[in-house]
Amino acid sequence: MNPTLDAILRRMVARSFPELKRHRVAIEYGELERDTCFFYGLDSGRYNITVSNCLRPAPRRVLEGGIAHELSHILRDSRLGPWQRELAFARYARSSAYRMRDERGTELLQIDRGYGPQLLAFVSYAKTSGFHFTSEHGLLRGDISRRLYVQKRTRPAYNEGSSR
Repeated sequence: MNPTLDAILRRMVARSFPELKRHRVAIEYGELERDTCFFYGLDSGRYNITVSNCLRPAPRRVLEGGIAHELSHILRDSRLGPWQRELAFARYARSSAYRMRDERGTELLQIDRGYGPQLLAFVSYAKTSGFHFTSEHGLLRGDISRRLYVQKRTRPAYNEGSSR
């Protein structure tokens, strides 16, 4: 367990993802596939978020962007029953169209929870680190920026106390 990651996770759950307080969620750095920055899995009722070792030097804001993304996945998936979740995981693995819809929906939830600026920071940092994102991975930087612009003018963010 990494105390810094754990503190970021606990703070984010408490402030912006209170529905996840009743779930067991762990986080740690680890080896991931070359094109993967964050990953979450479910094992024996425990959600495990893995942060790629290549992100160890990343600023807190960047880490928050990736963690909020994974927490948004967990929140959406935790609302499904076990069979529905297995079906969703299978569809995600098999269908690029399903994966694209899921990633976009996850990032829209993340923006609604107030972590749009951190998502933008994460995507920018990842790009400068050699990662490449397409619309299959979710919203593109321009999409995120436009949504943040509109959100700023229409209503306050869910997460008023996040780092900015």
